[in-house]
Amino acid sequence: MNCDRHVRGRNWISRGIVRAGLLLSIFFAGSCLAASGDQNIEYMVFEGGGPDQGPGPNMKKNMTALLDKFGPADPSSSRMVGYGVQQIRILSRSTAAVAKRVDEALDAAEQTGIPVWLHIDPIYGWGAETEASAADAPAVKFWKHPEMREWREFPGEDDKLPGHIPRLWFCWGPWCSLPAFPAIGSPAFVEFARTQLRDGVLVPLTARLNQWKAEGREYLFAGINVGWEDHIPHYPADWASRGPIRAEFPETVAGLAIDENLFGAQLGYASLYWRGWDEKR
Repeated sequence: MNCDRHVRGRNWISRGIVRAGLLLSIFFAGSCLAASGDQNIEYMVFEGGGPDQGPGPNMKKNMTALLDKFGPADPSSSRMVGYGVQQIRILSRSTAAVAKRVDEALDAAEQTGIPVWLHIDPIYGWGAETEASAADAPAVKFWKHPEMREWREFPGEDDKLPGHIPRLWFCWGPWCSLPAFPAIGSPAFVEFARTQLRDGVLVPLTARLNQWKAEGREYLFAGINVGWEDHIPHYPADWASRGPIRAEFPETVAGLAIDENLFGAQLGYASLYWRGWDEKR
């Protein structure tokens, strides 16, 4: 599939559909140029079913609800309804666990006839504290790796790495706090993320796309989204005036208070340092 435009806009629309107890908000519309007949297909993607939020992680059930409402995609149509799979966790899960989830999503697309959109989470490290088993753990836990975590200061003159590693804080309604923010400028982290994406997502996806192309069903792949919210977070000084900020998610850190030293501070020093920068330079 040759995509010329993946996302038309980040449209948060409050309306949704309810089918068999399933609520899916309209998340975004994407436009991809399908290889079959070079038809321009516009997908209306209903995204949901993330591991931590409704309508639940059962992709097959969610896609079946769309099938009941809209029917399977018409291969000759220029407009199709698709299902977006949330939070494919390439940073906090093993490549085997990620590949299994991708295969499950592609299987569900085959079985229901509903095109699938893959939403990759390459930045937050969702699930870092909630892995179900050792087999689910990634080969490297970036939040514990000295060359993969962000800092709020450069090393001292002795090049001793900063001892304080700030947690990642953000507010998506309830406040959330994850163990650490990745140093996206670190060569070690970039290589780790590249390997996770390749082996967990791209290898199984490429194999399935080759199969679908041979069968004339490549329209079942609505697209892929990598780097939805890549950025280095900023914690404004005026947040300190809001009173105590405490995490509500994940449950393992519920009630944890934000480090007041983060207010007004910037992250990103590790990314600069691993690229050859220091305080003097």
